[in-house]
Order: sequence, then C-alpha cells, then structure tokens
Amino acid sequence: FGAGFQVEASGMADKNVSGNCTNLGTIHWLDPAALVISSGSASSFNNYGQFILQTNCTLARQNGGFAQSTFNNSGTLVAPAGLGTLPLVVGCEFYNQGTIRADSNSVLEMRPGDFAGMGFQDGTVFEGAGLVRFTGGGNFACSGTMLVNGTVELADSSGYGLMATWTGPGLFRWLGGEINSFTFGAGFQVEASGMADKNV
Repeated sequence: FGAGFQVEASGMADKNVSGNCTNLGTIHWLDPAALVISSGSASSFNNYGQFILQTNCTLARQNGGFAQSTFNNSGTLVAPAGLGTLPLVVGCEFYNQGTIRADSNSVLEMRPGDFAGMGFQDGTVFEGAGLVRFTGGGNFACSGTMLVNGTVELADSSGYGLMATWTGPGLFRWLGGEINSFTFGAGFQVEASGMADKNV
C-alpha cells in the first residue's frame, strides 16, 4: 500500500496475507477480526505508515505450516481518542521499532500470546494522552531504549529485558507482573502500586 493510500478493513471475517506485505499508507481497522499471516511460507506484514485500531484486533498465525509469520511495526500503531479499551491480541511474531500511541480516553492493551514472540527493539516510542497496557499474562521482550512520552502500564505480563533502558518524560505504572534486566533512566518516573507482586 503506497504512501498516502487509505485502506478500510471492515467486517468480522479474517483478513489473510502471505508473502512480504508492506503498508506505507493508512489502514483503518474498523471491526473486530483477525489479520492472519501465512505460515505456509515465511510471510511478514511490515507497517511503515499508520495502523489505526478503531476496535479489537488479533494478529494471528495461520494454522498449519512451520514458517515464521511476522508483524513488523516501524510506523505507528494508534488507538484513537475516546474508544475505551482496545485489545491487540498477538498470536504471531511481533517486532516493534516504531511508535505505539494511545490517545486520550483510550487504552491500547498489548496482549502477548503464550507461544508468540513480542519484541520491542531500540527506537520504540510509547506516546499519547491515553494508556498503553501490557496484560493477558503472556511474555514480551525489550532491548535498547524504550522512550516513554505517555503512560505505560504493566498489569500482569512478563517483560524480559535485554539490557533495555526505559526513559523519557512519561510514566511507567507498575501494577503487577515481571520485568527484568532493565534500567530506569535518570529522571524517569515509575509508580509501583496495587497489592500484586512486582517481580524482577
């Protein structure tokens, strides 16, 4: 999809892709459904533009086949303002070097699956006046610098750091779950609250 091109993904039927697929434009995800990435051969969906979540979305790996199914975000994943809680359920490999943004009065829930890899790499930015929440009990990994310009909440998932540094003017809200091999940078703000254990 070329730069400036507009795509509306609507209806509850699965949207299936295979091969090397790239978005340079803007995708509007309008109805709860799955983006299914083929595993019959190595396939990837590469977002360099905007992927705007108007509702729940599942990133899924096709059943059958043994090749890797990957969603790469080097652009922006957006939960627009005023939409409440929007789960993004990740059931394929997911790698982020771009921006995860939740606008005001929206919560973008990052829900890593039990058998999927969710990785946040150097260059990752969390921003917006809303909330980005890690929940669902699955695992994710962080490496390099995580720049927080908004609010990130760790509810009950496990974050495995590969020498990750969290920094920026935003807030890390720690309600529960695990995070390890990390550095909270100078001046970074962390709130540890709630009665759940915080594991390191």
